[in-house]
Amino acid sequence: MKYTASILFVYLTTTLLSQKELSLEDAVMQQYRAFYPERIVGFNWLPNTTDYVYLSNDWTTLYKSSVSSKKEEILLTADDLEEILDIEMYRFYPMQFVSKDVFYMNNGTSFFKINLKERKAEILHDLEENANAPLFEPSSGRLAYLLNNNVLVRYEDSKKVISVTQNKDENIVSGQAIARSEFGITDGLFWSPKGKYLAFYEKDESKVHNYPLLDINQTPGALNSIKYPMAGQKSEKARVGIFNTANQKTVFIETLKDPEGYLTNISFTPDEKYLFVAEVNRAQNHMWLNVYDAMNGAFVKTILEETNDKWVEPEHPPYFPCDKKNNFIWMSEKDGFMNLYYYDFEGKLIDQITDHKFVVKSIV
Repeated sequence: MKYTASILFVYLTTTLLSQKELSLEDAVMQQYRAFYPERIVGFNWLPNTTDYVYLSNDWTTLYKSSVSSKKEEILLTADDLEEILDIEMYRFYPMQFVSKDVFYMNNGTSFFKINLKERKAEILHDLEENANAPLFEPSSGRLAYLLNNNVLVRYEDSKKVISVTQNKDENIVSGQAIARSEFGITDGLFWSPKGKYLAFYEKDESKVHNYPLLDINQTPGALNSIKYPMAGQKSEKARVGIFNTANQKTVFIETLKDPEGYLTNISFTPDEKYLFVAEVNRAQNHMWLNVYDAMNGAFVKTILEETNDKWVEPEHPPYFPCDKKNNFIWMSEKDGFMNLYYYDFEGKLIDQITDHKFVVKSIV
């Protein structure tokens, strides 16, 4: 059971911002320094408890605390971690807890399972050279990653590797973020809750012109070409694939609206039967939150629609607060400010959770 308390929100108000008049230099040069907001590093709930863990600001100490107590307990240090893993480890990396004593962690190339109680660890996966964008799924122990514009899945025994896509044309790119990371798009790979399915973006950039960028990291500088859709020119053609880890087959969803539109805010339902995709038309003034069958990619229904004379901009995928139901929380600016709305799977509004005249922002 997920804890609804695991959603943290920051309320940003104009009154807070107006307490200090910023110069242009402050706003640009100090946004990640003097004016960077305080935050908790590496926050994780310990499953099925009211305890949580977090890291020191330098990522070298793992602390434990509880909602009912302000006591701070040191669970592990980077030196302890180095001793357990028997490899150099100067800091902690992002963690995923699967129980109060066991968590997964990776340093970008190797993936570890660490038992705090037993003070033991094992290496689950080691990535090939040039592999990138790894995404680990803790329920199944499977790992998705990219290699040469293709998506690969390494199974839990680490020896079985399936090439989900076999793109030989360099203009076809699978598993990367699309649409220049607009509409909240930051990733290209998406596991279902228990690892049965892997959704991924695929884009055809054959109509997109190359754009030269100067690489100043070498002397003399060199030009690197990237695909970049300039205004008035052709854009990429995107689609969403769903890989079934059981039968090792891939299907692509049946998009319905604008062929030049955007596919955003991907999320699986807790029962792994359906995939949510927010489809936005090219004019960016109409959004359809569509539901697809995860097994065959078929369109099931449009659960929500939003329109605006100026634009619509979905930025957050549906959040499912309970793992036993497909009810979801949707974040929307349809009333002028980002607020939270709780819907059932039929698209019926159960409750408007927030109704503010200031921005609600998800930070996890």
